Amino acid sequence: MKTDIAKILVILDMVGEFKPIVTKSIKILKSYGPEVKELMTDMVMATVDMKIAIIKKYKAEGFTKQEAIDLCMDQWYQIAKAARNIKPNNQPNQLQSKQ
Repeated sequence: MKTDIAKILVILDMVGEFKPIVTKSIKILKSYGPEVKELMTDMVMATVDMKIAIIKKYKAEGFTKQEAIDLCMDQWYQIAKAARNIKPNNQPNQLQSKQ
């Protein structure tokens, strides 16, 4: 543990040296603005299309429009909740229970 803290302190002492690298990296990333915007827009639209399809499926199964929307939103909430609970450190994807 002491070794880890010592390593962290050494890295923190070097932070100032990383500023030019970070500045240049940010400049490069910003140059991809239009491409990133297009990608993000496509991802959002794909998500919207999936939600619409899910709601239509629930309605076809006999649920009311509001029930279908509620079920869809709960489904997406549960997916996001599960994604947040995945353990790091290259372990198999095991979910942590937070009850």
